[in-house]
Amino acid sequence: MAAAIVGEALLSAAVEALVGKITTEISEFYRSKKLDESLLKKLNVTLLSLHAFLNDAEEKQISNPAVKLWMDELTQALFDADDLIDDIATEALRRKVEARYHQSATDKVRKVLSSAFKWSYREINSKMQKLFEELEHFAERAHNLPLKKGVSGSDWRTTPTNSAVDDSAICGRDDERKNLKDMFNHFGELDSLHGLKCLRTLTALPFEFEFWIRGHYLANGVLHELLVALKQLRVLSLSDYRNITVLPNSIGDLKHLRYLDLSCTGIERLPPAICKLYNLQTLLLSDCRGLTELPEGMGKLVNLRRLDIDGTNLQEMPVEIAKLEYLQSLTRFIVSKQQHGLKLAEMRKFPNLQGKLCISKLENVFDPSDACQANLKEKNQIEEILLEWSDSILEDSQQVVLEHLQPSTSLKKLSVKYYGGSTFPSWLGDSSFVNIVSLRIEDCHHCSSLPPLGQLQSLKELFISGTRSVKSVGSEFYGGNSPSFQPFPSLETLSFEWMEEWEEWNMIDGITTEFPCLSKLSLRRCPKLKGNLPSNLPCLVTLDVEDCCLLESEFSGEVDNRNIMRPLNLFNFNSLQQLSFFGIPSLMSFPSNGLPKTLKTLSIRFCENLEFPSHEFLHSCKELEELKIWFSCWSLTLFPLGSLPVLKRLELSGCKKLKSISILEEAAASQSLMFLERLSIHRCPELESISLPDLCTPNLSSFWVRRCDKINSLPEPINNLTGLQTLWIRDVPNLESIAEEGLPINLRTLGVGNEGVYSNTDITKWGLDRLTSLSKLSIKGDYLVKKLMEIQLPLLPNSLVMMEIQGARGIQDLDGKWLQHLTSLKTLELVACDKLKSLPREGLPSSISRLQMSGCPMLKASYERKKGKEWPNIAHIPLIIFD
Repeated sequence: MAAAIVGEALLSAAVEALVGKITTEISEFYRSKKLDESLLKKLNVTLLSLHAFLNDAEEKQISNPAVKLWMDELTQALFDADDLIDDIATEALRRKVEARYHQSATDKVRKVLSSAFKWSYREINSKMQKLFEELEHFAERAHNLPLKKGVSGSDWRTTPTNSAVDDSAICGRDDERKNLKDMFNHFGELDSLHGLKCLRTLTALPFEFEFWIRGHYLANGVLHELLVALKQLRVLSLSDYRNITVLPNSIGDLKHLRYLDLSCTGIERLPPAICKLYNLQTLLLSDCRGLTELPEGMGKLVNLRRLDIDGTNLQEMPVEIAKLEYLQSLTRFIVSKQQHGLKLAEMRKFPNLQGKLCISKLENVFDPSDACQANLKEKNQIEEILLEWSDSILEDSQQVVLEHLQPSTSLKKLSVKYYGGSTFPSWLGDSSFVNIVSLRIEDCHHCSSLPPLGQLQSLKELFISGTRSVKSVGSEFYGGNSPSFQPFPSLETLSFEWMEEWEEWNMIDGITTEFPCLSKLSLRRCPKLKGNLPSNLPCLVTLDVEDCCLLESEFSGEVDNRNIMRPLNLFNFNSLQQLSFFGIPSLMSFPSNGLPKTLKTLSIRFCENLEFPSHEFLHSCKELEELKIWFSCWSLTLFPLGSLPVLKRLELSGCKKLKSISILEEAAASQSLMFLERLSIHRCPELESISLPDLCTPNLSSFWVRRCDKINSLPEPINNLTGLQTLWIRDVPNLESIAEEGLPINLRTLGVGNEGVYSNTDITKWGLDRLTSLSKLSIKGDYLVKKLMEIQLPLLPNSLVMMEIQGARGIQDLDGKWLQHLTSLKTLELVACDKLKSLPREGLPSSISRLQMSGCPMLKASYERKKGKEWPNIAHIPLIIFD
C-alpha cells in the first residue's frame, strides 16, 4: 500500500509542486524542442481537477474504503509522475548547467548540447501521454465517488519528527519502510534493498548507541549499497554518523536529491560527483572536523539555497562558489590569499543571504575597497555575523577593512575576532544598532580602549576577551558619564577574560547602577585588576571570579585586608545564587557577616589558603544546595556532614589534610542529610573514613570515592543505601572491606577495581546477579577480572549494556564463559590491557555492536581490520575502534 512520509494530507502540496514544474521547467523544455505543448496543458488541467477533490477525500477515506483505495493508488501515481517529470527537468537542467560551465570551450558546449537524453523525444511524449491518461482515469474515478470539489477539510495533520527509529523518518511505500527497518536492524543484511527503489526520504537512521556514547554508527558497506539502490531519494540525512569518512561516488547518481545532511560525520572530502546534484538545495556539513576542502565544481549546484560549513577545517573555498546566486544561507565565507581565489568583493553576489554568516581569513583582503563592495550594510536579513582574522597582528589596513564591513542595523549578534587595528570602527557601539542582543570581542590585542557599548539599548550578552592593551575601563565604555545617562539598560550577562593589563574599572559618579539588569558577571584571568568594582548589582544571580589575584590589594588598611569578598561587596548582592572562585591563593577567609542568604551554589577551586568556615557559619547558608571544594581549604581536616541544612551535592577534591567526613551529633544534621543526592570524594590523600548513618540519606543516588590512598572504611552496610544508582570506588588501596553484606539493589552504574582490598574480597557476596537494573560496569585491574573468569557460575546480571575492562595488565587471554549469558551487552571496551593477546575463543556475545580496544597493542596486532589473523572472528561487529 502506498503511503507518503507526511500522510496523504500533503498530497495537495505534491500536486501543486507538479503543476509548478510543468508550468516552468518542463514547459520551457517542450518549447525549445518543439514537443507537444498541448499535452502539458491537458495534464495541468487534470492535476488541478484532482487537487479539487483532495480535501474532501482526506476526510472521507477514514470511513469509506473506496475513497481510501483511490487515495492510496493516487499517491503512488503521483510518485511516478514526480519521477518522470523530475527526470525530464533534471536532464534539461544538466544540459543548461554544463553548457554554461564549459562556455569557454566551444567543442565541449557543442558536445553537451548534442548529447542525447536517455529517452528519445518520441519516448518522452509517449511517457507523458501515458501519465496524462493514468491521471485522467483517477479524475474520472473521483466523479464516481461520493466526493465534492473544493470542500475545506480540517487542519492538516503533521507528522512529528524524531531521531529515533521511527516510520515518520522514512518516506515511501509501507512495505519499503518495513524492509529498510529490517535491513538496519540486522546491520548490513542487504537482501531487502530490492524493494526500496521508490523511497523518497531517508533520515535519522536507527543504529544508535546508549546515552554515554555520542553519535550514530552505520554498518560496514551499507552506505554504498544504499546509494546504489535508492536513486529516487529527495532527502538524505546521515547526520552524526561518526564512522562515515568517505562518501561514495555513487552519491552523484541521486539526481533527484534536494537535501543532503552530512553534519557531524567523519567526512574528509567530498567526491567531485557531488557536483552532479543539480537539484540540491540544502547541503549541511557543519562540524565535519576532518573536511579541509570543497570540490572545485561547486558552481554547478545552481539550485543550492543553503550551505552550512560551520565547524569544518576548510582553508579555502572554490571560486565557483560565487556562481551560486540563489544562496540564502552561507554560514562561512573564507577569503582566499590566492591571486585568482575567492575575494571578499564576491560577497556582493549574494544579496539574499540571511541567518548566520562568518567571514574568515580577513587578513587576505589586500584591497580595502573589497570590503566596501561586499555591501554588508545592505544585507538586512543577516541576523548574526562573525568577522574573523587568523591572528591579531598590528596592521593599519585592518582598520579600514573593518570600517567598511559595517553590517546592517537589523543585526542581532556580532562577533569580532583577532582584529589587528589599534582602534575599533566608528560604527561599533553606535546607538543605531537597536537590535543587537549579543556581542563578542575576542583577542583584539592592539586596541587600547573599548568602544561605547553602553549605548546599545537591546544588548543582553557581552563577552570581552583578550584585549591585552586595555588598562582602564570607564566612560568610553559606557558611552557617557552623565548621571542622567543609563548605560547597558538591558545587559544580563557580562564577561571579561584574559585582560592581562587591565587595572582599573571606573564607574559613573552619581548613577545608581551601571548595570540595572545584570544577572551574571564573570571576571577571569585579569591579574592586575584591583578595587572599584560595581557596588550595586540588584539582579546579580551568578558571580564567577578566576585568577584575579590583586582585587583585594586596595584594602590594605582593613582588618580582613586579604578578603576578596570585601571589594566585591558580596553581602550586598541580594539576588546572588551562584558564586565561583578559582585560582586565588591570597583568598584567606569568608566575610564575617556571612554569604548572601540566597546563595545556592558555591564553587571554590585552587584557593588553598582559604580557611574553611565554622559550623555556625555553614548553618546560616539556608539555601546552599551545591558545594564544590577543589584543591582548596588545605587546613580542613574534618568535614561535618549535615552542617549545611539543604545540601544536595557535595564534591571534595584535592583537600590536602582532610582526614574524616562524618555526621554531626545533632538531630538537625540527620534532617539535613535527607536532601543529599551526590557525594564525590577525589584525591584526598589523608582521608581515612567516611561515615553515613543508616537511613539518613534516602535520596543519595551517586557516591564516588577515587584515589584516596589512606581511606580504610566506607559506610557499612553499604546495601542500606537503597537509593544509590551510581557507585564508583576506585584506587583506594587501604580499604579494608567493601559490600560484605551485598551491593545496593538499585545500582545502574558500578565502577570498581584496583589492587589492595579487592585481593581479599569475596565478590560472590556482592550479589551482582541480583542487580537487575545494572547497565554499565567498569572494572579496573587484574584481580576482579580473574575472579570473574575463575568462578563457573555467571555472576553478572544480563541487564548489562556496557562493560569496560581497564588496566588488566597481567591478563593474556580473555575467557568468554563469564560473558556468554550477557544477551543485552552492546558495548565492550578494553583499555590499557598491555599483555592481552586474544579475545574469547567462544566468541563475544552476539548482541555486541561496538568493540573498542585502546592501549592494547597485542590485540591490535591480532585483530586489526583486514590485517590481523583474527580479524574474521570479529568482522561481523558493526563498529570496531582501535586507539
